[in-house]
Amino acid sequence: MNVSTFNSNIDTGGILKTIAKMNDLMTKSFLSYVELKKQARKDLEDDLDIEEGNLNPTDDRNLSQFFQEVELIKVEMEEITNLLFDLQQLNEETKCTHSAKVLRGLRDRMESDMVAVLRKARTIKAMLEVLDQSNITNRSLSESYKEGSPVDRTRMSITNGLRVKLRDMMNEFQSLRDNILSDHKEDLKRRYYTATGEVPTEEIMEKMVSGSLKVEVLAGKTDADLSTQVRHEAVMDIQRSLNKLHQVFLDMVILVETQGENVDSIEDNVANAGNFIHGGTNSLYYANQMKKNRKWVYWVLAVGLIILLVCIVAMIVRFLRPLTVAMLLLPPNAEQTMALLGRCSSMKELMQIHGQLLKKGTIENQLTVSRLLASFARIELGNLVHTRMVFDRISSPNTVMWNAMIRAYSNSNDPEAALLLYHQMLHHSAPHNSYTFPFLLKACSAISAFEETQQIQAHIIKRGFGLEVYATNSLLRVYAISGNLQSAHVLFHQLPTRDIVSWNTMIDGYIKFGNVGMAYKIFQAMPVKNVISWTTMIIGFVRAGIHKEALSLLQKMLVAGIKPDSVTLSCSLSACAGLGALEQGEWIHTYIERKEIKIDPVLGCVLTDMYVKCGEMEKALLVFSKLEKKCVCVWTAIIGGFAIHGKGREALDWFTQMQKAGIKPNSITFTAILTACSHAGLTKEGMSLFKSMSNVYNIKPSMEHYGCMVDLMGRAGLLKEAREFIESMPVKPNAAIWGALLNACQLHKYLELGKEIGNILIELDPEHSGRYIHLASIYAAAGEWNQVVRVRSQIKYRGLLNHPGCSSITLNGVVHEFFAGVGSHPHIQEI
Repeated sequence: MNVSTFNSNIDTGGILKTIAKMNDLMTKSFLSYVELKKQARKDLEDDLDIEEGNLNPTDDRNLSQFFQEVELIKVEMEEITNLLFDLQQLNEETKCTHSAKVLRGLRDRMESDMVAVLRKARTIKAMLEVLDQSNITNRSLSESYKEGSPVDRTRMSITNGLRVKLRDMMNEFQSLRDNILSDHKEDLKRRYYTATGEVPTEEIMEKMVSGSLKVEVLAGKTDADLSTQVRHEAVMDIQRSLNKLHQVFLDMVILVETQGENVDSIEDNVANAGNFIHGGTNSLYYANQMKKNRKWVYWVLAVGLIILLVCIVAMIVRFLRPLTVAMLLLPPNAEQTMALLGRCSSMKELMQIHGQLLKKGTIENQLTVSRLLASFARIELGNLVHTRMVFDRISSPNTVMWNAMIRAYSNSNDPEAALLLYHQMLHHSAPHNSYTFPFLLKACSAISAFEETQQIQAHIIKRGFGLEVYATNSLLRVYAISGNLQSAHVLFHQLPTRDIVSWNTMIDGYIKFGNVGMAYKIFQAMPVKNVISWTTMIIGFVRAGIHKEALSLLQKMLVAGIKPDSVTLSCSLSACAGLGALEQGEWIHTYIERKEIKIDPVLGCVLTDMYVKCGEMEKALLVFSKLEKKCVCVWTAIIGGFAIHGKGREALDWFTQMQKAGIKPNSITFTAILTACSHAGLTKEGMSLFKSMSNVYNIKPSMEHYGCMVDLMGRAGLLKEAREFIESMPVKPNAAIWGALLNACQLHKYLELGKEIGNILIELDPEHSGRYIHLASIYAAAGEWNQVVRVRSQIKYRGLLNHPGCSSITLNGVVHEFFAGVGSHPHIQEI
C-alpha cells in the first residue's frame, strides 16, 4: 500500500475502498438468488462493518483519539522531511563553494539541522511506542475491539503505514550520507593524483577517508592553500555528524522493522480473495448452464458448494491476519520475520518462530537474529537461560547483539552477569558503541561495583567515547547515585560538553545525600533549566524542611515561563502543608484546575494532606470525593486529618469505609488510626487494631506503632501496662518510646517513675537539650531543687542549645513566623 494513503481521509483510504469493492462484487454476483440476497442484507444490518464506512458512535469515539495521535506523528514526520530537503540543499551548496568561511557556515547549519532531526526521530520513536501500547490496551476494552476486529485492523494498518514512512526517511538519510562520502572520496582521489602522479589504492583511500592519513601530508606535497585544508576538515566534520545520525537510525531499526510492511500484504490478500470470488462466479455460471441438462439435485449441490466457498473467503478476509497468510504460503523473509517477532507476546510463540527460522535456514540474517535476541530478553523477564543459549550459538555476534544481551542482564536479577559478558566481549575484540556502556554502568550501580565503574570509565576514554554525552552522563549518574560525589564532581568539571542531563544529575546527587547548598549553587550556575531542574531543586528544599525557599523557587519558575508538572505541584503543596500556608495551597489548587491538570492519586493525596494540615477538613473531603481513583494514601490522609483534629470516632468510621471499599491499609494508615485512638482515648479500639496489624494484615509493627501504643496507654493512665509493654517489645526501644512514657508520667504525676525514665532518656540521647529540661521539670514538681540545678548545669556544661518553639500564620499570602521569647516582629505591639 502506498504510504501516502495516510495523508488522505482515513475512512476513504485505499484499503477500505478495495474491501468495499470486494463486498460489492460479492453482492452483484448473486443478485439472481433472492433468498441469499435477503440474508446478506439482514447480516449487513446486524453487523455494520468499519470497512464500509459504517461506524457506530462507540467506534467513532474509540478511533477519534487514535486519529489525533496519528496526526501528531505525521506533523513530526513532515518536519523531518523538510529538514532532509534543507540538508540536501546545503550539501549541494558545499560542492559549489571554495571559501573556508562559507563552508564553515554551511557545516554549522547542517549540524544544526541534524540535531533537530535526531530530536524529531527520537520523538517519533517514543510516539510510535505509545501508539503500539495504546493498540494493545484497546483490545482489552471491549470484545468488539479484540485482535482481528475491524477497529483493530484499522488501527494496526495505520500504525504500520507510519512505520513504513519512517523507514523510507531513514533510507533517504542513508542515501544522503552515501552521496557526501562518494563526493569526498572523488575529491581526495584527485588531490592525491595531483600530489603524487599516481592513482591511490583502495587501502590509501580508506586511510584518507578515516583520517589516519592526514590531509596535511598531501598539502605539503602540493602546496595546497589554507582554504583547501579547511574544506577537508569541514567535510570530515559533516561526515562524522552524519555517521552519528546513521547510528541513531540503526539503533531505531528494531522499532521501525518491528511490524514491517504488513500493510502492503493486505491488498495482495484482497486480490487473492477477489480471485476466489471470481472463480465462484464462474462456477455459478457453470451451474446455471448445467441446470438445463442436469437434475435439480446436482444443481442444489453446486449452489451449496459455491455458498460454502464464499463463506470461507469472507472468513479469511475478515479474520485471517495478512502476515499469517504470508507465512503459511511462502517462506518468511526478513521483513515478515521481524513483524512476527514484534507481535509475539509469549515464550511459546517465540519458540515457534525460532524453530521455523532454524528449519527454513534463515537464522543467519544479522538483523533477524538481533531482533530475536531482543525478543527473548524482553519476554523472559529475568529468566535468561534460553536467551543466553541463543546468543552462544551465534558464530560472530555484532555490536547490537552484545548490547542486547548486556542490557538484558543489567535489567535482570543477576546484573553481575552483564559485567562477565562484557569481559567476554573484550576477549573477542567485539566493537563497541556509545550504547554499550550505559547498561554496564547500570549493572555496576546495582551491585555497588565502584572499581568496575572506574575501569569502565577508562574504557570509555580509551575507546574514544569520552566525548559522547550519552556515555558520560551514564557514568556521572552512577557516581552520583552511589554517593561518590567527589568523583562525580571531578568528572562533571572534566566534561567537554555538559547538557542539561549532566547538570540535573549533579543536582539530584547532592540533594539525595543532603547537600542542598551545593545543589543550589549548581542550579544557579545552570545556563539553561528545564522543568526537571526546577522540580529537583524544589524537592531538595522540601526534604530539607526549607519550605519557604521551595515556594519562592516555584514563583521564580513561573516567572521564568516554565510550566510546572504534577510532580512540581505535589512538592509545592507539601511545602504549603509544612508551613501551614493555606492561601498558597489554594492558589496552587486553582492553578491545577485552571490549567486542567489531571489530578492523579499522588497529586490528590498531597492536595488532601495540605488541606488537612491547614485545618480545612471540609475542603479535604471535597477533594477526596472528586478523585476518580482513591488509593490507600488518600484514605490515610483523611484518617490522619481526623486524628490531628481529635476526632477519633470519625477516623474509625473512615477506616471501616476504607476496608469496605477493598483498600488494604498499610503501615502509615495504622500509624494514623492508632494516633486517632490515642488522642480520643479509645484505648480498647486501639489495642484491637494493633493486634490486627500482624494477625490480619501481616504488617510487622515498626517503632512508630510501638510509640503510638505507649502514648495510648499513657494517656489512659495505664503506666504500669505501658512499662510492661515496652519491656516486652521485640526490638530495643528508642528515645521516642521512652519519651512518650515520660510525658504520661508528668501528666499523671507519676514522679518516681518519671525520674527513672528521664535518666534513661539522658543516657540514650545525651545531646538532646529537651531531655534535660523535661527531667528538670519533673524534679521541680517533686520539690527537689538541688536536682533541678544539677540537671540544668549539665545543659550548660555540654553546651546544648534550647531551640525555641515556633508557630506561623498566613496573612494576605505572606507567612509570618513567631518564635517563643522573640519580640522582633514589626507588628508585635499590635499583636
